[in-house]
Amino acid sequence: MLLYNLGSLSISQIDDAAAQFGVSREARWEVQNFDNFADALLNATRSKFIKQLDEGNFLQLQRHYLSLDENLKVAFEADFVDKLGTFGHFFELDPVRRVDSWETLIAHPLIRKDVATLTSASKILDNSGIANIISKTDLQTTVQKLAEKGVRCRTCTSGNPAYRYMDEILDDLEHGASKFGNEYTSVITGFKQGGNFTEGAMFVADAVRRYGDDFPPGTLFEFTEVTAGGVRRVDVRVGNTFYEFKSVASVPPSGFADQFVKDLNLGEVTQLDQLKWWFDGNKVSSLPKQQFLDALDNASVPQNIVDNLTAKFGGNSWDDIVDLIDNSFDDIFHVK
Repeated sequence: MLLYNLGSLSISQIDDAAAQFGVSREARWEVQNFDNFADALLNATRSKFIKQLDEGNFLQLQRHYLSLDENLKVAFEADFVDKLGTFGHFFELDPVRRVDSWETLIAHPLIRKDVATLTSASKILDNSGIANIISKTDLQTTVQKLAEKGVRCRTCTSGNPAYRYMDEILDDLEHGASKFGNEYTSVITGFKQGGNFTEGAMFVADAVRRYGDDFPPGTLFEFTEVTAGGVRRVDVRVGNTFYEFKSVASVPPSGFADQFVKDLNLGEVTQLDQLKWWFDGNKVSSLPKQQFLDALDNASVPQNIVDNLTAKFGGNSWDDIVDLIDNSFDDIFHVK
């Protein structure tokens, strides 16, 4: 515990405690002095923190702080001993829930001190209606996977600026879980899987919130449909409209033709405008139509599938189907 406290404090805080104890900062590494030094450091930090609680009149926060186990007390002091004026009012409003959101983010020393992220995490944890959709453990895993992708908090000094802020993404999750209920569970699962799954889930969560009128309650997320050409996993279904979300930098994406043929062959699809392929506008600014059509031209489509598609959409051959897709391209493919 004390080792954790030492690692969490700044050099100036260690120097202050060292001065109180009357030893040099370097002496903390001496075995014969370490235990006493660490105790002095802990006591100095705690005394300063409790004084700030008193001076700020943070009575609710002080009561809850004193109820924490020792490890959490040490971490909380280390985070806020020099910042209580900024953070005290945030925690004082609802210390139990807001300290709980801080504890949820305990594995991330920078993120857990960001008020915007703490606020968004609190909204998720406080929303009892979505507790069975995104639990505290789910939230911790999601934040971990987002941090691994380089998602930043607003006060973080590093991260990938191509991504939106952590609090914005968490707000998407709270919105989606509240609006869509259990159907949204697969989106949460995508976040927790990491890597490209997290990337795709970020795009889905953002898009269905930004274009909320297109995705009413009752929208279905990530389910499978069996077609004559095999099983097709569909990202989102609204009525008889089927959405595919792609967060990729290279278009057309790998496997595009095979995947799109399966979409065409879905039993409920009788018109091309029932298919919507949305591409992440943070990754691509336009879609090279001819390259998409070339990929379809070069696809090897079994004759029984071609017969099924011409019966649905018209024409006599696969070339005729590609011509129809050419005419409907802008109704199907979009950058969002």
